[in-house]
Amino acid sequence: MYFLQSIWLLAIAGIIVPIVIHLWNVRSGKVLKVGSIALLSERSRAHATSFKLSDLLLLILRCLILIALALLLAKPYYLQQTRQTAEKGWLLIERQHIGRAYTIYGSTIDSLINAGFTFRYFEPGFQKADWEQVKQAVNDTGLRSILNYWGLVKSLDQLAPERLPIYLFTTNRLQHFSGARPVVAMNLNWRVYSTLDTIQTSIVDAFRTAANRLKVIQETSSSKAISYLAVDTASYVKAIHQGNEGQPYLITQTGDSIPVATSKLKVVIYSGKQVNDGRYVNAALRAIQDFTERPISIAFTTQKNGVPAGDWLFWLSDEALPSTSHKHIFVYAGGKPLAQYSTGIIPMGLPIAANLYQQVNAPETLQHNAVVLWKDGFGRPLLTSEQGQSTVYRYYSRFDPAWNDLAWSSQFPELLYRLMFNHAEAEFTGTDLRSIDPLQIAPVTKPANVAAAKPELAEKKDLSRWFWLLAFLLFIAERWVSLHNKKGVVNA
Repeated sequence: MYFLQSIWLLAIAGIIVPIVIHLWNVRSGKVLKVGSIALLSERSRAHATSFKLSDLLLLILRCLILIALALLLAKPYYLQQTRQTAEKGWLLIERQHIGRAYTIYGSTIDSLINAGFTFRYFEPGFQKADWEQVKQAVNDTGLRSILNYWGLVKSLDQLAPERLPIYLFTTNRLQHFSGARPVVAMNLNWRVYSTLDTIQTSIVDAFRTAANRLKVIQETSSSKAISYLAVDTASYVKAIHQGNEGQPYLITQTGDSIPVATSKLKVVIYSGKQVNDGRYVNAALRAIQDFTERPISIAFTTQKNGVPAGDWLFWLSDEALPSTSHKHIFVYAGGKPLAQYSTGIIPMGLPIAANLYQQVNAPETLQHNAVVLWKDGFGRPLLTSEQGQSTVYRYYSRFDPAWNDLAWSSQFPELLYRLMFNHAEAEFTGTDLRSIDPLQIAPVTKPANVAAAKPELAEKKDLSRWFWLLAFLLFIAERWVSLHNKKGVVNA
């Protein structure tokens, strides 16, 4: 049994009152009637007093009434397990890696399916699917997978039935593991496979700096390390030509075409009363500016009437968004904040270690042109983009640390960089080949005797009405005993 307002349990101390009343039983001496006192000599007067429990049953009933009322005020409830499953177990594989996982663990996977295990995609929401249809349609696209496996395992632990066998097959690429190793209570068997040990080199970015110098960024990745280097354009650039609408493109020696950013980006931050939220975004943008040398103009204001024009507008306020001409608008979604159990933030394009504590519930039916860019650990939308005259990014949380840890994450500037410069709604080919040792992957398992009931698998049952009934019955019994005792005294 649990209590929503356990402070009221202190009211149980009120049973001291009836105990003191019952103990304070002062008896007067008995009066003896005699015909004459002539022959009686005078003696010193003595008063008989005694402290003892009288009407013990009545005392117990009154104490129980006070205890029942105290428990009632504390709002008692208990957790009833609601999910019963006939499944033998769960088998989970990430959607982009089904072919690779089956190539390595095919016999194990077939054995689990034949044993009655249910297949689910290892992604937010853990969607159930028919394995035979999945196997026939296997086509690993090679698209970059950006899931944070540890964050997903934490969400899986909250959703999976207790003691149900769970088999998980994933790669061991480092890009999927960030934050602290999760502590779980589920029966998890995690199988990993390694990627080929190769070295990959590519040009990933090109832009003109604030000093009007062409900067070309080369990425070199292997299973042990990844590095970025500003390289000599003469060695890696074959040509530069003007594309449509005057956009310059850089042609690499390998034939790849990379757009060159040439204009200064104008960013406006409006925070209203949420000044700290604006400061977090401003600091992240300054870090991007200093590290990348990109020409960025940042204007930070708290005055609603003084919002200047620009390319990006971060509207970090609960106030209504006015009509604006900015090309990209990042706005807080309105609505009542919903507290929830801590879960992770899963952006498209970057695995990130940040806990989510509160969010605004996104509508069940999003706009027809809305694209989900960030999700929480349960697969619910956290950031969407809507194309129109402006691209509107609707954020269903806040940058306040009371809502999530995003502002404190060292990856926050990188997350904004990818959102603003790399078109986060696009899917990227994999280039980060770093891997992690399988012994470092497994989560910490709670002992069975300390694993608490999972809130998502239990339903709260209110016990208030039963305590009302108990208090009423105790009151009836107390009145009956009290009246019965009085009648006995009168009859005597």
